[in-house]
Formats: sequence, C-alpha cells, structure tokens
Amino acid sequence: MLKLLLQNITSKHRQEKFIREVKTNGLLTAIKKAYILLRQLQKPLSNQLPNIDTKSYFAQLFQQAFKSESYIPFRINQIQSLRSEIKLIAFYLPQFHPIKENDEWWGKGFTEWTNVTKAVPQFLGHYQPHLPDVLGFYDLRLKEVQQQQITLAKQYGIYGFCYHHYWFNKKKVLETPLETVLNNPDLDFPFCINWANQNWTRRWDGLEQDILLAQQHSAEDDIAFIADSARYMRDPRYIRIEGKPLLILYRPGLLPDARATAMRWRKWCRENSIGEIFLALTHAFEHTKPNEIGFDAAIEYAPNTYPVKPITQQIIASGKMINPLYQGNIYDYNEAASIGQSQIMPSYKKFRGLFPGWDNEARIPGRGTTYIDSSPLRFHQWLATLISLSQKQFKPSEQFIFINAWNEWAEGAHLEPDRKFGFSFLESCRIAQQLEILSQQKNNLISQENYPKVAIVIHAYYPDIFDEILENLSSTDKYKIKLFITTPSYQVSLIENRLISHGMEYQILGVNNQGRDIFPLIKILKEIYQQHFSFIVKVHTKKSKHRTDGTIWRKDLFFKLLTKSMLEKNIQYLVDHPKVGILAPEGHLVPMNHYIAANEKAIIELSARLGVEMETVMKLHFVAGTMFTARIDALLPLLTLSFEDTDFGVEKGQLDGTLAHALERLISVGSHRIGYQIRTLSGQTTSHYAHADVTSR
Repeated sequence: MLKLLLQNITSKHRQEKFIREVKTNGLLTAIKKAYILLRQLQKPLSNQLPNIDTKSYFAQLFQQAFKSESYIPFRINQIQSLRSEIKLIAFYLPQFHPIKENDEWWGKGFTEWTNVTKAVPQFLGHYQPHLPDVLGFYDLRLKEVQQQQITLAKQYGIYGFCYHHYWFNKKKVLETPLETVLNNPDLDFPFCINWANQNWTRRWDGLEQDILLAQQHSAEDDIAFIADSARYMRDPRYIRIEGKPLLILYRPGLLPDARATAMRWRKWCRENSIGEIFLALTHAFEHTKPNEIGFDAAIEYAPNTYPVKPITQQIIASGKMINPLYQGNIYDYNEAASIGQSQIMPSYKKFRGLFPGWDNEARIPGRGTTYIDSSPLRFHQWLATLISLSQKQFKPSEQFIFINAWNEWAEGAHLEPDRKFGFSFLESCRIAQQLEILSQQKNNLISQENYPKVAIVIHAYYPDIFDEILENLSSTDKYKIKLFITTPSYQVSLIENRLISHGMEYQILGVNNQGRDIFPLIKILKEIYQQHFSFIVKVHTKKSKHRTDGTIWRKDLFFKLLTKSMLEKNIQYLVDHPKVGILAPEGHLVPMNHYIAANEKAIIELSARLGVEMETVMKLHFVAGTMFTARIDALLPLLTLSFEDTDFGVEKGQLDGTLAHALERLISVGSHRIGYQIRTLSGQTTSHYAHADVTSR
C-alpha cells in the first residue's frame, strides 16, 4: 500500500511531506493521511470546486487578456528638466536566458519565462499570469534587450540597476547580462551588484532544502569574491556613494563571520586601487544592524521586511478560492504600504525600499505568497512618502530608494510594463519624483518678494471674441506682460494681424482643434515655463452657443481677469498669499462633487496618476469656465502627465464627458497635489453655479 501511495502521490513536495509525517507521527498515521489525500486527488474536479460564482470566474479568465483601466501606454517625458536628487535603484534579475545548469536541473531551454507562463489564478480576483507588454518574452543574451531596458528606465526616472549576482566559490551563474554591460560602455547606465549569497536550491523561496549549488563561505572565498567583483567596481558606471563603490550583501547571516568578511573586503580594496568601499546589507530574511558587523548601511528589501498579517482565511471564507488544495498565503498590499510609509528610521543608516507588487505563485503553484490589491496609485503614494522622507533624512549623495524589482516576473514584482497595467508603475516613478520637485520649487518661491513676469494665455478659436479680449486687456507698468496665443493653424495669420495693431509682445502657436482650450494650454505651457514666467492669466474665446447667458458669463470673466485694475489686484493677491496657487474669478469657484457629472471615471484615472485618491478629489473645488489667474508652478503637474494628440478624441461639440472636461477639473487636483490652495479674492465658493446646466450636476 505504501508503494502504491508513493507512486500515486507524484508531487515531490507531497512525498517529502509524507516522509516528514512518518518521522514525526509514525508510519501508520502517515499512511492514513496520505490515503485520505489520495482519495481527494482522485475525486472529479467538479466535486472539489468550492461554491464560487461561475460568471465571475469566467469573467476573470477572459479579462486576463485585456488591459485594465489603469493601463498607460508609453509616454514621452514633457519636462525632462525636472531632475531629482533621489536615486531610484531597481533590483534586476538576470534569469531570462538559458544556461547549462538550468537545462540540467529544470529541463532544456528553461528560463524564468518558463515559470511565468504556467501560472494560473488561484482565487477570484487573483492577477495571474503576469505577462510582458512591449518588451515581450525577451532573451538577455541579446545586448539590444538590455539597451531597451536602459532606455525605458532612463525615460521614467530610474537611476540605476542593482544586478543580483550569483557567485558560488569562484563559480558564477547567470552572469551573462552583467558581463554584457561590462563589455559594452555604450550601455550607459549606473549599476551595482547584490551578492545573492544563499545556496541555490530547488525551492524558490530562499529556504535551504535540496541544494543544487552550495556556498562555501570561507576567508579564501571572501578574497576570491572581492577580487572578482573589483572588475565591476572599477567601471566608471558603477554606483558610488561619495566616491565609494556600493557593494550589497543579500544575507549577512549566512556568513561565518560577517564582520571579518567586511574587514577582508575593505583591506583588499585599499591595497588594490579600489579605495574605500560602501558596504550595505539587505533586510530581507535577517534584520542585522550594519554597524554591528562593520557595514555602512542597511537596505529595506520589500516585502520581506514588513509584519503583515495574512488574509488567506478571509479569501477562503468569502467563497473566492478556485483551487481547493491551495496552500499559499495571501496578504493585503495596502497594509504593507501603510507599514512601509510609517516605518521609524533606526539609529543606523537604512535606505528605504518598496515594491510594485508581489506574487510568486508562478514559481510554486498553489503555494505562493500573494499580495493583492496593489495598484499604481498606492505605489505612487508610497513612493512619494519615501521620497519626502529620504530628502529629509539623507544628504543628496545618499538619497537612494530601492525598488524590488525591475523584472521579477515570476514574483509579480516588476516595473517593466505588463499587459494589464502597461507603463503605469513606471509612470508613478517618474511623476512622483517630478511632483516632489515642483513641491520643493513652490516652497522656494514663497520667500521671493515679487513676480514681475506675467503670461496672458489666450486660446483664440473664435476671432470675433478674440477682438473682445484685446479690448478688455490693458497694458500695465507694474508687470512685464507677454501674450501667448493658441489658435487653429489655419487662423494664425488672421490672429497675428490683429495682434500687430495691439502693440503688445506676443507668441503664437498653431494647434489642431483638439482638447478645447485645455490641450492648447498644455502644449504652450512648457514654453512659458522655459521663459521663466511666474504668473499666468488664462482666458479663451468662450461662446457657449448652447446657452442663452453665454455672453454674460464670458464678459463677467473677462472683466474680472483682464482689465488693468483686476489683473493687478489678482497678481498682487498671489504675491501676498504664497500658499495660493490658483485664484478663481469671484463667483466661478465651484465644488467638485456638485459638478463632476460624466467626468468621474476619467478623473479617477487621472487623479490616480497624480497620486491623489478620489475621496480627496471630491473635497476640492475647480474653476468653472477654466479662466483664472495662477502661478505657473500650480499648473505644471499637467505636464507630468505627458498628454499627446492621440489622447484627445474628435471634436464634436460635446457638452460634457470629454478628456478636456476632465482636465478642467484636474487642474485643481494637480495644484493641490503639490501643496497649493485654490481660492477667490473673497475666499467664497459657489455652491450652485448660475451658469451650469441642471444636467451637468
């Protein structure tokens, strides 16, 4: 019977479990438990499935092939001038190419993609498999692949890669990508190495069972390792901290004497023209204090470092479990993020870290560790917090944040774009950094006494109304005024002729009729910023043909924004109130929740890209009619989103629900995100807007 049982329980994991049961509780008990398991495995699948909603199950299966609402395609950075002192380092897995050892252990042609593609959902709502988007199932033997990765990383604000380095007593595996970098200086991207100094086992969770490649830690091995690593540390691209090459050790607890190892490494480097080195260890499995073993810093290696409570039983109790034999663990990403954001810094130096997601189900089917409900929004908020904390706690040369990971596809931890979210997590990296810079700029500007340069931004769609704007606009000696006009390309000559006679300095940009007055503002905003204008007065040739009071609405706005007395009054108010980013004309500041209408879905998605939750958005106000006075800083968050012509649909005279209508409201969200207020001169808002249609509420 024992032989029969072992033949039918084909899983090596279950066989090992059976043997452990024999040793613990005796042969008879083990046979009884194995027999019960065998009967369960032989039952028809229909009898094993839990009571799940069939429609939900099949809906999930089919939706796996489609993009989520959070999907973002590739974006060109619109404001590359915003460079952060923060250095985002992404851990890099080199396992995406075949090697002799993996062929022997796992089968011919095995790579990490082999694991990735076999993953299936274990419960309703379980995001599996994680499949690559634009980079595809790449092969890291190709230099071109690494060049593509580097190009993307640079575009989205990643400072460098930290390659997991596999060294076993002078034997290296998976070294090809790193060697390719070393041999190709044109792969111009900072890098460092993390010695993954654990044994290589048949398990994928770091535990020491069924060893394939064993470490042989010794004094001789220490010297051999540092001598070989010097090849990388001598490279001018190698990441340094105040001139010291950064060397990371994954698990210091596995060394016989970590302090002695550190001393050997430092001594060898001093004697062999490397100089002083910066030694860091990860807080992955052990939370060793670096100063106690002669290291310089620790690195937060998420998610291993957080005491998150499992919610597995909650998922089972909810009836969402698909696999009745599931033995894994499920956690809430939001709890991990909350813990990560609230971590108190220890007395020693510790670089912060985070992860975009985690799910190693692909490596150990039915037994994985899964963090659910990760999202670009929550990742953005977490990263923004770490950026702010790191800027306060470290000098610029030490402002490192480590992300796990660039490409851990079989662990569900990847910044690389996937088919579900696209470039969303990379967008979060770029935008979070740029918004923090804008926030810091805001704080610097508060101390300035005056803002002499004012840009009058006019979208001139209707030439006759443009004349009306010029009639209301008077010059002032108090500020330097320049007109920035956007108009359909076919009207540039017409508008320019009318400007010449007006006598004011101007700049014209011909645009397509897309995005109403909002997208033209975005297109010309970068130019205004580069010319160092501090204030903007934004107006447009609004007719509102669908309304009977359109003329009254427009004239009221022009009077409150463009006449000499009001223009000077509005600018002076912003000078005197440095915390105010946008000044709305009196009577035109309305609550977001009253007038969100058909724009809610778009606003949710756009606000998430700025790291703002809808709960916060609904408490804000926006300027109805989109004519206002503002600091240019308050509008720059629009540029971080990097809109393109293709984002805006065909103009059909829609009264609501377009991207332009959503952006009309998003202006105040972006301003709020970097710490500005939106007000009127009196401080009053309008609960029920006189010029709003009932249907727009």
